[in-house]
Amino acid sequence: MSTQGQMKRELREFRRLEKICTSEAERAWMDLERIGLLKVAEDCRRAADEIEVRFPKEAATFHFSRP
Repeated sequence: MSTQGQMKRELREFRRLEKICTSEAERAWMDLERIGLLKVAEDCRRAADEIEVRFPKEAATFHFSRP
């Protein structure tokens, strides 16, 4: 697979994981669980943002809206 295809796939996966973690954090009843999920969501967001900066062409073709 090309680098572009791989980056596009990774971008999609990071955005998907960010969305899942944020959603699960909203339902978490323990503070520790909520904080952990929000930290993972933030890490995923940062990773996706970094991909968008390094590969803007791939990012333009796929982007989740942020919650």
